Amino acid sequence: MDITERPLSEQQAIIVAARALCALFLLNALVNASYFPGYLASAWHYWHEATASGMEGSYLMGIYIRQIATGVLRLAVELFFAGFFYRCGPGVAKFLLGKETIAEPESN
Repeated sequence: MDITERPLSEQQAIIVAARALCALFLLNALVNASYFPGYLASAWHYWHEATASGMEGSYLMGIYIRQIATGVLRLAVELFFAGFFYRCGPGVAKFLLGKETIAEPESN
């Protein structure tokens, strides 16, 4: 390899960076998905106790429902961004480089 030769072209560097970001978002999505059993168990437990004591529709049940909804929204956003970075389209190149087009490597 010549010293003036680049080890990676811009396209290859974008693919590597985009796949790393995709893996980061997927890992974060898995971590957030691991909270769902606790969210659901808390809501189920409180719902069971509230119906047994006749306190349906209370403030705490609303908190548990919002907690589950926020977790679903967070998971959906993380999976959307993981798919966005996995596809490595022109939008990713513009996001990572700040320019629309990628310079093609010059062949001799």
